[in-house]
Amino acid sequence: MHELILIILDNYKEEIKVVEESNLNDFNNIENGISISRRYLQKLRICVRENEFVDKQNEIIFFKKHKPYIYSRLKFYAKLYKFLINIPPLKTKSSPSIFRCSNKENA
Repeated sequence: MHELILIILDNYKEEIKVVEESNLNDFNNIENGISISRRYLQKLRICVRENEFVDKQNEIIFFKKHKPYIYSRLKFYAKLYKFLINIPPLKTKSSPSIFRCSNKENA
């Protein structure tokens, strides 16, 4: 089963590399990172359910290293998505007037 997990991780790294190298200010790229991470976490779940670990050491490595690798990226993309959604829109028309007022006060 260890080989299956490594294959799943390698495939994940190849797919997520495209997202990591793209513009992370774009919602489509972040959503793509979330969906890829969810899909590969599901693949890991199915692999663990259908197969047994060879020994305790492989099980420990899976839960301490392999699963958190994908799960941490899922959390990152989810938090980044939430952060970008909650950013207030920038008002460009009001910004120059604020600067003009502050300049009048200083003059």
